[in-house]
Amino acid sequence: MSIHHAAAHLVLPALVFAEPARTAHRLTGSEKGAFLGKDLWRLAAKFVDEDDDVAGDDVDLAALPPKGVNAWVERVADAAAVVVRFPSPRREGEAHAAVIVPTRNRWLPFLPGGPRYFVLERDVDERGRAATSIVEWTSGWIRLDYGPGPQASDKDGFLDALERVLAGKRRPDRAAPRPVPEHVLRIIERAA
Repeated sequence: MSIHHAAAHLVLPALVFAEPARTAHRLTGSEKGAFLGKDLWRLAAKFVDEDDDVAGDDVDLAALPPKGVNAWVERVADAAAVVVRFPSPRREGEAHAAVIVPTRNRWLPFLPGGPRYFVLERDVDERGRAATSIVEWTSGWIRLDYGPGPQASDKDGFLDALERVLAGKRRPDRAAPRPVPEHVLRIIERAA
């Protein structure tokens, strides 16, 4: 697992599910520079596979903050969602962007529900051409694959696709459990 992959698919969703309000503040508030510039990447570096050859192909911890990383708030499905732009991915499965959408409690709509965490990730199509796919991580570490996404540069296309998912008009093509060991989650929560 690369640092880029660990940041988008492990560390950030773990923080979002453990402490949604605090993580949203760290991404968009006064801690934004330190969190996006250094903290997220240093924490993600703890989970890089030792046999993963990332030389020159990933986030350089000596050159933090990484180029292109940013976060801001957008309206998605009538909610203030946090959009995170990651550095340009170089490998399949790495993230172009993530969106954290707050939800309402299904049975008691006046209460907040758990957040939803979506990723627009680098992919390849059946002809081997660059493409994207939309995935969602659940708090139970199930990876839901919603299929092809818009071009990586099409932020509005990504947000529109998420609107359709949240409205129930787009369903996942595949669901795969990817359990994360409890000790890993504890490391992330303690370090945050």
